[in-house]
Amino acid sequence: MQTTQRGAVLIISLIIMLVMTAAALSSSRGILLQEKMTGSVRESYLAFQAAEAALADAEEYLDTIVTTGDFNDNGTGGLYNTGMAPYKTAMFGHANWSSATQHVVATTATSTNVPAGKYMIELVNKNISDKTESGSSGFLNMQQEYTSQGAEVKGFRVTARGESRDGRSVRIIQSYYGVRL
Repeated sequence: MQTTQRGAVLIISLIIMLVMTAAALSSSRGILLQEKMTGSVRESYLAFQAAEAALADAEEYLDTIVTTGDFNDNGTGGLYNTGMAPYKTAMFGHANWSSATQHVVATTATSTNVPAGKYMIELVNKNISDKTESGSSGFLNMQQEYTSQGAEVKGFRVTARGESRDGRSVRIIQSYYGVRL
């Protein structure tokens, strides 16, 4: 008795190969997506590092000033009077950060090939009164050690912007900083 072959093994093995090929393609797409996400997270981290370095530069600058005479309504040199910084109009837009006169480029170095961060400083209020008897200064929860020295404290809002190497990732951070003048 001789049976004729019908090719069932061939058909089943082709189906198994087709399923394995589909699984391999799907897996490779997932790997590519993960690599892109990892690269994006890295670029985001580098942008944040640049913004933090710019923020540190701005705070170091504020520690060296003796007067607020350089602060003006036009933001020359990245120094703005109260209410004049472009926070409400287009803080996150590229235009406010591309003009060389409206911000300062940080000098603190970050990772290689990452553009230096930029910052602008706004004089938040002209005077911060010393702490009252109840313990509240109305600004930044100043501690007694900062308010008992008798000098005038001025408050500043510092906005720093960092960009990644490819320019697609941008991080903007703000801090409030008090300086006794």
